[in-house]
Amino acid sequence: MAIYAIIVAAGKSRRMGEGINKLLLPLRGKTVIENTMDLFSLDPRFTATIVVTSDSHIESLARQRGCLVVPGGKQRQDSVISGLNILKDEDYVFIHDGARPFLTAELLDACFAMAREKKSFILATPINDTLKAVENGKVKRTLPREDHVLVQTPQGSCVAKLKKAYNTVKELGAIVSDDASALEFIGEKVYVIEGSEANRKITSPQDMRYLK
Repeated sequence: MAIYAIIVAAGKSRRMGEGINKLLLPLRGKTVIENTMDLFSLDPRFTATIVVTSDSHIESLARQRGCLVVPGGKQRQDSVISGLNILKDEDYVFIHDGARPFLTAELLDACFAMAREKKSFILATPINDTLKAVENGKVKRTLPREDHVLVQTPQGSCVAKLKKAYNTVKELGAIVSDDASALEFIGEKVYVIEGSEANRKITSPQDMRYLK
């Protein structure tokens, strides 16, 4: 079974501020996206790494590492579909956020354990704070935090299942923010691997303190 990685690197960095591409911020002598790409492109367990981007500089960095490059789409799901379209149904794929450069080897090993069993998975961390449902600026109810998690990437599944899931999403005109959400549309069982707070995503200016 061939195992691929898709790195989604086509976002607009809107929350980071005008004119700032978070993927090109410096981190450990490289850029954020280079750190992320190296997590996968240097791991011999992957058949290949696919970088989804519309940025010419990121494309150049990806090709320097031997990564395949496909164009990004308007929504995250469009970018993922773009990557899936060059894979065979019998393949397995990890999908990872380009702005999440702190994935550890231990978490990646746990993901491969799921992949070898052809199970769909997400990484997630427990919620430690009280969780409230809010409506129109007012508390509606308290939710049981034991039944909820904070979801991370990578997320993995068989390519055939993901293609089916995203086709269903597209037919329904739905918008999903992650791959497990798409798999829910076809009733796929998704297993949870406990992630780490260190596997954070660089999203806002406040996150720049982690880039030292």
